[in-house]
Amino acid sequence: MADQNITTTKTNTLAIAGLITAFFLPLVGLICSIIGLTQINKRKERGRGLAISGIVVSILVGIAQLITLVIVVAAMNSGVTLTTYRDNTIGYSVKYPEGWNIAPQNVEGVQGIIIKKEYKQTGKSYGQIEVGYFAPPANGYSQDILQATADGIKKSNKNTTVLYENKSSANGLSTLTLLTTYDGETGKIKAKTTIMLKKDNALFVISTQAPEENWDKYSDSFDEIHNTFTPN
Repeated sequence: MADQNITTTKTNTLAIAGLITAFFLPLVGLICSIIGLTQINKRKERGRGLAISGIVVSILVGIAQLITLVIVVAAMNSGVTLTTYRDNTIGYSVKYPEGWNIAPQNVEGVQGIIIKKEYKQTGKSYGQIEVGYFAPPANGYSQDILQATADGIKKSNKNTTVLYENKSSANGLSTLTLLTTYDGETGKIKAKTTIMLKKDNALFVISTQAPEENWDKYSDSFDEIHNTFTPN
């Protein structure tokens, strides 16, 4: 009987392996630790603490991996899928989120569209895209039309704050990009505007905007919309 209570000096191999693999392969670590604990009890081997630690670590790491997976899947499902609208009459194409509603611009002297996702029957929107086209004037422009348009945008909205402003020129197009915030009817609005002048003096104004709290959701898509806007 005395011999049956003797614990060997050997440490159970599965208990060691279970604790190590628990950090990388929690399911494997859990199984090894459970089997190791069973062997320890039967063979009177050392490593009981290692086996128990392996079980605990395996469970915690498994839970953490599950939470991470849920977050990643949720993020993927909440992503914005863009499709393309083409206007063959004016001559341009613009990307926009699938499911958003398209309507013509109703401003005199402007041709273009408004694309937006609205709150149900409230007149408010989650986000909005505007494309405006101004035909070349017969006698050209008497001033820097890019800067004049940008200044007009700043003045047209209440309490406008300019976060970024930059002029550039490439592929025969002169552009001015604005990133602003302003006070909307129900809260702060964040907007990105690209003013684009073609060599023939035709002017495009591309604007994307959303309530500030929605901006992060759409900002990557809005950047792609501006970067891929293509006038013919």
